[in-house]
Amino acid sequence: MTAGRGGDPARSCWCRRCQRAHHPRGVGRHRAMHRDRGEDVTLDLGDGPHHYTYSRLIRGQTSIYDLLPASYQQGDTA
Repeated sequence: MTAGRGGDPARSCWCRRCQRAHHPRGVGRHRAMHRDRGEDVTLDLGDGPHHYTYSRLIRGQTSIYDLLPASYQQGDTA
């Protein structure tokens, strides 16, 4: 496992918004914290950067299900 930006190999995930390193097992809760606050966030995970847009949820413009890919919205599971 590669070391995160903090230098600790156990913390290989990086939050660009907070500028903090996180352990892979704890980064899900950290992402949920940004969701709860309605903040957009980009996380650098082991397989590259992931951008999550949660600001639209707080404003009431969409639901959590509208953020899913179109294939899930149509009920396709394959």
